[in-house]
Amino acid sequence: MKSGGVVIVGGGHAAAELAAHLVQNGYEERVSIISEEDRAPYHRPPLSKGVLDGAQQPEEIALRPERFYEERGIQLLLGRKVVRVDPQAREVLLDDGSSVRFEKLVIATGAAPVVPPIEGADLPGVCTLRSLEDAISLREAFGRSSRVLLVGGGYVGLEVAASARRMGLEVAVLEAGAEVMSRSVSPTIGAFMRRIHEGKGVEVNLRARVEKIEGDSRCRGVTTADGMVHEADLVVLGVGAAPRDELGVECGLACDRGIRVDEFGFTGVPGIHAIGDCSVIHESGQDEGLRLESVSGAVGQARRLAAHLTGRPDPGRDVFNFWTHQYEYKVQVAGLPGGDWTTEIAGNMDEEVFAVYHTDGEGRVQVVEAVNHPSAFVRGKAAIRKGAPVPGG
Repeated sequence: MKSGGVVIVGGGHAAAELAAHLVQNGYEERVSIISEEDRAPYHRPPLSKGVLDGAQQPEEIALRPERFYEERGIQLLLGRKVVRVDPQAREVLLDDGSSVRFEKLVIATGAAPVVPPIEGADLPGVCTLRSLEDAISLREAFGRSSRVLLVGGGYVGLEVAASARRMGLEVAVLEAGAEVMSRSVSPTIGAFMRRIHEGKGVEVNLRARVEKIEGDSRCRGVTTADGMVHEADLVVLGVGAAPRDELGVECGLACDRGIRVDEFGFTGVPGIHAIGDCSVIHESGQDEGLRLESVSGAVGQARRLAAHLTGRPDPGRDVFNFWTHQYEYKVQVAGLPGGDWTTEIAGNMDEEVFAVYHTDGEGRVQVVEAVNHPSAFVRGKAAIRKGAPVPGG
């Protein structure tokens, strides 16, 4: 029987940041990370970019070297799966028959790629991308393929499309919506990035709803609702990710599009917290939950929880932000898109260096979207934090 103060289930950004900040804040009990993957936590954004196109090797994307955890007494239990949690006994049972006791349990299991319920989705040659192993397998599949089809025109789909084009493959994107990246950026940015991809030779199909993946022993293409068959020898599904909240359900936690937590990751069950993509935040006075599906969201939650568990001052929640890198274009977004706000464009879209500001009725910046314009992103983020108007300069 092993014992530990804080046991973290999951091996992503949220888990690694929480462990590091607990130790940094002076937490004196044992901190353990239990991960189903057999390697220490690593950066996930490069999976669809540098790792996929071969610019980065797997060993280059570790968040921290393993000696970091060893030197700080953070226990890594890698390649282990939690099969049961006993909240009353404060114990987790692992698939190798061992158990771990905890004072505090933190569920940071992340999210899993959505596989739509369509015929042919289980055929060989149909892939998803979430882990390093997925990226390595997909890179190898690129080497055996000539035409790749991306189902979904979100961040992952377009980043994979850019990597595939850099490797010389023919690429097509099927997006069910009216514009690419419509769930995360404004139509202005979506249309701009679609034109970039088309200029690079990517075939982008909008309002294209997939009905079936064709093939017998292997996928050979996709049929859309309009009856068209889009041929491909490799299909990548990028239609979103679903929170991995199974442990939360097993523990009797409230789950609705993720494990329901407050601003400090507390689930309502003594001793159990959740952070990262598996959680949905319900702050005081807010009925609708907020899912912060990004590295910055996971890191912010981890730091707040570490402060809470160690009695340190609450650092508060930073302005939500995320980014994507496609070809030579970096898009950075701060704030939560989706409001009915006034839009102002600063910079030069023709020179491909510009920012889109979204302001409320009082002229205060709510969202900034910057394309190859990091200084505008920084100023816009500061304006959101201060409740200020669009910055000059």
